[in-house]
Amino acid sequence: MLRYEFVRCMKIRSQLAERINGRIFVGKNGDNVTINIFGCPTCKYQVTLNNNILQNDIDKTVNDICEDYKKFIQNKFFI
Repeated sequence: MLRYEFVRCMKIRSQLAERINGRIFVGKNGDNVTINIFGCPTCKYQVTLNNNILQNDIDKTVNDICEDYKKFIQNKFFI
């Protein structure tokens, strides 16, 4: 992983950690970025993003992930 890719992954992780309670892992797998969120022992959320999406706007990507995670939690526990 190149230095700028590492910095980008850590920026995504820090922005997610501000909004989401849980263990957050951000990793690079080839050209894709994988984000794993473990909110509770029975809840695992995983999303894989294309690297090109992340280069455009990190803030927008983090907002989209938070909204999708919120829907995931609501569907799993409240509906």
